Amino acid sequence: MTQSNARTGKTAPARSPPTASCPASKTTITKTDAVDVRNLPDQSLIHMRASYRSETGCAPPHVSKQLRDVRRGAETMRLKAIRAEAEAQTAKDQAVAARHADLATKARALGAQHREHEATLNEVMQDRRLWDKLTEGSRQLAVQAHLEFRRRHPDRKIRPLESAEPKAPEESLPEPGWLAELNEQRRVFREELDEGVLEAAHQRHAEPEGV
Repeated sequence: MTQSNARTGKTAPARSPPTASCPASKTTITKTDAVDVRNLPDQSLIHMRASYRSETGCAPPHVSKQLRDVRRGAETMRLKAIRAEAEAQTAKDQAVAARHADLATKARALGAQHREHEATLNEVMQDRRLWDKLTEGSRQLAVQAHLEFRRRHPDRKIRPLESAEPKAPEESLPEPGWLAELNEQRRVFREELDEGVLEAAHQRHAEPEGV
């Protein structure tokens, strides 16, 4: 997850906490119309409410803003390189020409780095869209269970649903050390999909018998 600085060419990380332990596989989509929370006991509603945090804790980070910033930074570096190359060719002084040529080389290198980060962020967003699709049903059930529990107990102080979704920090750091962490998070998410680790929870949410 990156945030580019168009002036400096530096890429800011959007590091996320270690991937939460996901409840079960998201290879099966929960069908919310198969469950009527009005017929469930309180304990089932409590369990389903709690699942909201674990579901959101498994979400790949939402990096659309960082992706836009990286693309903007890559384009900025491309234009800087073109300008520096043109000034190097028209410079009458050899030292000035060499300085512009060096700037062009650095801009090209930074642009290539931005494009590499763009590819990684684009993959993260693909994972995010997959997660959103596969967990939509179970997250909706959690919301429905929460609302039903509040309806049954209007006098109780009930905390709102809390999301454990990772956030992208805004601080600027020049070194892309976040990239390895991001790739590790993607690897864990993909392994859980491949191994079917997430499937059982969605089946439990679809058939929450006496939990």
